[in-house]
Amino acid sequence: MSIVNMLKGIVRWAIINSMSDDDKDFPIHQVEYMGKRGDAVSWYPYGYHANPGKETLALMLAVGANSENRVVMPGSPKERIDESMPTPLKEGEVIMFHPTTKTYVHFLEDGTIDIDSQKDVNIRVAGNALLDVDGNLSADVEGDITLDAAGDANIIAGGDVDIDATASIEMDAVDVIINASGSIKTLCGSTQFQNAAGTDDLHDIVRDLAQAGDTFNVDGSGYQSACVGFANRAALLR
Repeated sequence: MSIVNMLKGIVRWAIINSMSDDDKDFPIHQVEYMGKRGDAVSWYPYGYHANPGKETLALMLAVGANSENRVVMPGSPKERIDESMPTPLKEGEVIMFHPTTKTYVHFLEDGTIDIDSQKDVNIRVAGNALLDVDGNLSADVEGDITLDAAGDANIIAGGDVDIDATASIEMDAVDVIINASGSIKTLCGSTQFQNAAGTDDLHDIVRDLAQAGDTFNVDGSGYQSACVGFANRAALLR
């Protein structure tokens, strides 16, 4: 046998005809090549794994020039082209994607990483999680946001902290402590502070903000009105 014919027998194109149960040490697929069928082990780079579906194109190798010792390296050349995918890629770019759902992680030429998931994204951390952002951090959520902390939850801001709600804002706690070096302001509306017993006596913290639209000085020296026409204004501290 010539070297050319031997090489032709070692490397072939194949089509995967069956999915693997993926529960064995070596993932086995049935493949079809040159009108023949047989089993082959799928092979991936270290740390990578997949379970390709039917009709997947693969490069098949006959290890040791033994036609019965087949190894396939599945690919997805045609699946990468889709209107929902950022393809064709620019020079130097890399993409990891799901050939069926088109969920992808895209490494752009400028260093940006784009993640586009067609469903959920679940991240589980057994230890600590650190998010260090030099620029801005924004989240656009159409549903609810839930933060469940078994310990403390701290928000430290070098500037302002704004909470804008179209409905109510509810705080349920044993104690509510507000430390302000300046003033506490309420805009037009209705703001009321009460203790757990439902009375207006909050001792040295808050007595009553019966009407909104006022600026109450922390030292209790007085107030100034931000909205006109409200009466029954009480000092913040006594």
